Amino acid sequence: MKRSWTHPDFRRAQAIRRKRAERRYKIRTSGFGGGSGTSGPTIVAPPVLSVFDEPKDTLTFCNAFRARLSGRHPRVFLDLRRVVRVSSDALLLMRAIMKNALTVNVGGNMPEKLDVAAKLKASGFFTGFAKPPGQLPDPVGMMRDSFERLVINTKAEAMVDFARDHASLNSAEASVSYQTLMEVMSNTHHHANRSAEAGKLDPDVAPSQPARWFAMVYCEDGVAYFTIADLGVGILNSYPARRFLSKLGIGVGAYGSARLLTDAFTGEVGSSTELPGRGRGLPKMLNDAKTTLPTMRVLTSSTTGEIASLAFRRVPEGFHGTIFRWSAGGRRSES
Repeated sequence: MKRSWTHPDFRRAQAIRRKRAERRYKIRTSGFGGGSGTSGPTIVAPPVLSVFDEPKDTLTFCNAFRARLSGRHPRVFLDLRRVVRVSSDALLLMRAIMKNALTVNVGGNMPEKLDVAAKLKASGFFTGFAKPPGQLPDPVGMMRDSFERLVINTKAEAMVDFARDHASLNSAEASVSYQTLMEVMSNTHHHANRSAEAGKLDPDVAPSQPARWFAMVYCEDGVAYFTIADLGVGILNSYPARRFLSKLGIGVGAYGSARLLTDAFTGEVGSSTELPGRGRGLPKMLNDAKTTLPTMRVLTSSTTGEIASLAFRRVPEGFHGTIFRWSAGGRRSES
């Protein structure tokens, strides 16, 4: 028989349900003053989130976020209040970390700087986060993102078409951007989760299937900013790179990470799979960076730099994966 509202047990159960609902609401909407009620650790973001402009602080933040989500009980609160600038490459990396996790329970607050909060909200990544007080302005730029495990030319085409619609790309920039997206997609599919041991799958990345690639194009003031990333083993820890070092009988530490990355782009490592429709590997990307996309940069296995000049250096914070970024249609820095 259905219990009436006056039954003590039923009323106690209803009170418990209300308290649980109130706690869930506090997790979603409170915490703008510091993250109380999150039922999980708080990770505080640095003032500038940019993979290439501020790699140490950004990677420290993202690595802590990634480590928490890989745990047994992934619950985390992101404190973004102090963020005054966020680059689309950092947005994409955070998106990739959330998408790559088996289960996600993420809450947080938004930056106090309203235009930055508007950019985060427009990305669609942080719709459940507590908003700052005040009306958010319309976001300045426009963005489109995509992710997949396969090499899909229609997704690369769609991102380039989006950039042509919202930025001033010329035909050469559009063509090379498409080829670069396809090249990185294929590298991710074939190499990102393969370790140094005879090309075996890396169990920490993807035990039974190819790694995912994550891509975004962000357009602002006639400029398109492309970013494509994976959370795999990184170029310097991939099977082709390790096979190259094995033949020399030397480790990456003694050989030098910057030197090894240079060799990968100049063709010494030989990582291209020569598949139809691809740009013949990293050496082709080096040539394209010199001739068409001079802003192209890479961060992989704790080493970063501009591809055109091969000016690579190590960063203090480690990173398990690879990120490529370039701009087209202009030469100004993203705000």
